[in-house]
Amino acid sequence: MRIVAQCLVALAVLIGVAAAQVKPKADVVIVNSRGEQKEEKNVDVIEYSWSALEVKLRTGARRFDANDVVSVEYTKAPTGYPDARAAFGNGDFRTAIEGFQNLAEADLKDSESWAKEDAHYYLWASYRRVGAFEDAEKAAADLRTVNAKSHWLPEIVLQETEDNYGLGDFAKAEKAFGAVADQAKTQNWSSRFKVIAELGRVRALIAMKKNAEADAILSQVSGAIAVPELADRAKVVKGEIMLAAGRVDEAQKHFQKLLDDTKDWQAKPFVFAGAANGLGDCYYEKGDYLHAAEEFSKTFALFSEDGRLENEIGWAIWRFANANNQLSAKTEDKELAREYKGRYLRMRQAVAQDYRMTRGGQLARKELGVGK
Repeated sequence: MRIVAQCLVALAVLIGVAAAQVKPKADVVIVNSRGEQKEEKNVDVIEYSWSALEVKLRTGARRFDANDVVSVEYTKAPTGYPDARAAFGNGDFRTAIEGFQNLAEADLKDSESWAKEDAHYYLWASYRRVGAFEDAEKAAADLRTVNAKSHWLPEIVLQETEDNYGLGDFAKAEKAFGAVADQAKTQNWSSRFKVIAELGRVRALIAMKKNAEADAILSQVSGAIAVPELADRAKVVKGEIMLAAGRVDEAQKHFQKLLDDTKDWQAKPFVFAGAANGLGDCYYEKGDYLHAAEEFSKTFALFSEDGRLENEIGWAIWRFANANNQLSAKTEDKELAREYKGRYLRMRQAVAQDYRMTRGGQLARKELGVGK
């Protein structure tokens, strides 16, 4: 009887260990060596980090480089997760914060452990959107505690670096973007993050009027880009160099072609928003404030709920506001002038409040005299 009892205890322990090691299941899309996308459905996710995705297929465990991972969609979410994600997607960030905070504090099953990482990431993103930056920093720190190599962390590091640019400290931004590019390489992040960091560095150099150095780095980076969407983002930055160098007509044609070629704005939001803003800047430089306002409005009308584009949206709103201010001064119609002026004042206040850490938001706050 004692032997039987011991066996039962051992079996219970083994069952408990097995239950504790149940892995999350997901549908994953991977790019193979021929550049073809392949979907693997309902596979066990062993590890998902900033450098790789390891899954258990029917043929055994496979480890995919981060560059080859297109998407990971978990098949079973914990209670509350779908509602929190929906609130975030709808721009209801207060509700999203409440939902993700509950998930961050919940005792989740191992098969739902991925949702803990997601909760901290979306808390970070939601807190930023409501201007609670100290809370956002805590959420990012909590994410690092949960998984120091989380696949979400490169995005957070890039945005924290982008904040230097938004605050107008371009020298610090240029140095920080260079450091992030080095970090992406040494820690084997997906190569897209290195490219994005290098493009950020170029934009900081443009802001410092170092156009020749910016152009040289951009040429080097562009030659190594294999992903079409990133190549188009580099073209946006190329147009910004043209504009900064005073080649307005050339830049205008460049941005217009990018817009015309970007049929699917949902697939390439950074490209479309960057090109629309660039074209708006060209019209603004030429004193065509009506067309400038039209181009800037495309960015915030289409992407206002996309937190990834807060820098592009902040710039668009600020420049849209200024275009309306210029229109107010130039029109002889008093009623229309009041309308333009009112729009300018409302949009200036909005960007100063809602997009505080962006370049547009900072310029608005400076004009309002409210500080950073």
